[in-house]
Amino acid sequence: MSSSIAPQLSDAFRLAEVVSIEQPFPSFYRVTMRAPDMQRYTEGGMHFRLLLPPKGRTPVWPYIDETGRARFPSGDDQLHNPVYTFVSIDVPTGHFTFDVYIHEGGRITEWMRAAKSGDTIGINGPGGGAVPVADQIIIAGDETALPAIRRILAEAAPEVTGHAYIEVGAERDIQQLEKPVGVTLKWLIRGRDLGPVHALIENHSDLSPDAPPFVWCGAEKSQVQKARAHFRDALGIGPDHSYLSGYWRQAKP
Repeated sequence: MSSSIAPQLSDAFRLAEVVSIEQPFPSFYRVTMRAPDMQRYTEGGMHFRLLLPPKGRTPVWPYIDETGRARFPSGDDQLHNPVYTFVSIDVPTGHFTFDVYIHEGGRITEWMRAAKSGDTIGINGPGGGAVPVADQIIIAGDETALPAIRRILAEAAPEVTGHAYIEVGAERDIQQLEKPVGVTLKWLIRGRDLGPVHALIENHSDLSPDAPPFVWCGAEKSQVQKARAHFRDALGIGPDHSYLSGYWRQAKP
């Protein structure tokens, strides 16, 4: 499938150009990119996917097949497609920003280290994970979920109350976050404090399914499974009042 025939490309796909890459926090890149027709990305979710082709291969982007369905390339052309959270989108200019957690071995981290202004990469979206609308929220996550948590807290109504537990690797990674006054924010240092999921379960073990707060959790997959077993299975808090997502998976030793 040729990537040069415009009508075949998926409507959700954009080819984005790097504008700038900065490092405002020790463990994050702040990336600014530009792409055409970004209005679509302002609706339907706060996430999107970066699409990174395999090294040394001509990119094959998502396309529309003969049945009208969007298809992604597979096999040798399979795209690496991690999820990121928009920090901002400026539709008139096509500029958008997002943060990338810097970690060794990460394919996007390595791409960002070598990227320069004008380089291109695919994006696809928008995706799920809308900002929860609730009077009370309880949130837990690690660095991979921090961009999403930052946006949730920043966009929450001033009267929202609740708790947020965020794990980072060191105190230097703690950030100033905009949040409602009624939301208590607890920073957890990895290896010193309880993990975010454990803190969430320990401090909120007896929620009622009749009028629960919105439970939001984004962390390592096996940890999120524990949150799901507790809040969904044991307490009966349904998907209308919770978002529990494995943002990454711990490699087996």
